[in-house]
Amino acid sequence: MTHIEALAALQALYARIPTISCQRLCGDACGPIGMNYLEWIALRQHAPVRLVGKNEHCPLLRRGQCCAYRYRPLICRLWGTTVPLLCHFGCEPARWLTDEEANDILMEGERLSQMLFPGQRPRYIHTPAQVRRVAEQAAEEFVTRRMFLASTAERLRARMQGDTDD
Repeated sequence: MTHIEALAALQALYARIPTISCQRLCGDACGPIGMNYLEWIALRQHAPVRLVGKNEHCPLLRRGQCCAYRYRPLICRLWGTTVPLLCHFGCEPARWLTDEEANDILMEGERLSQMLFPGQRPRYIHTPAQVRRVAEQAAEEFVTRRMFLASTAERLRARMQGDTDD
């Protein structure tokens, strides 16, 4: 497979992702951004800025908008099209992707990348330390939410048991 054929196949893969009516409010959700090596090469050729960000936000954001939108990777294109990547501002896709469909698209992108660049690992726009920090923050938020939900469920159970004992 040539580089041009791989990029054409990647474009076909992008076309499988439903469109979304974006309000351009989700810039704070951008980062860290991972991508396959094929996307990394394409983005590096077209991105107007250094690709390693100084913080956890995507360095391609300018005034809340992506300055390399046309070349954004699969994960950015999937944002808001599947429940795990739900847009918190109410933007909805033309059609919701299932988790399996979204995963298949990501895996197909990686397969294309490996065909052209065997052994190349996915890349991040951020440093490993930034990726770890965001992952740790997400884990902390997850634990906090689980604890909140558990205590809420416990209070509801206690209230329901109190209501049935009357």
